[in-house]
Amino acid sequence: MTRSFPGYFKPSILGKKRCFPSTKHLKVTTKNTAISFYLLPRNTSHTSLPSEELELMQAGLGKKTVTLPEDGDHTEVPSSIQLFV
Repeated sequence: MTRSFPGYFKPSILGKKRCFPSTKHLKVTTKNTAISFYLLPRNTSHTSLPSEELELMQAGLGKKTVTLPEDGDHTEVPSSIQLFV
């Protein structure tokens, strides 16, 4: 058995304690949320018709999507939308 599993039968310096990786090297990932909105040339109470979408897209308007971190606060929303204006 010692030939097949040499790691189990060798005496180690640490004894039976396991050596866990350092927490310094763990990557912290944040979840993102996509927010969609429409840029239109004037204030309206409804979204554009599909026939108007191509025209708006050619003008640089229309549906836009902003990705924000889930743990972000409300001050990040206006600053990210201003990138499109």
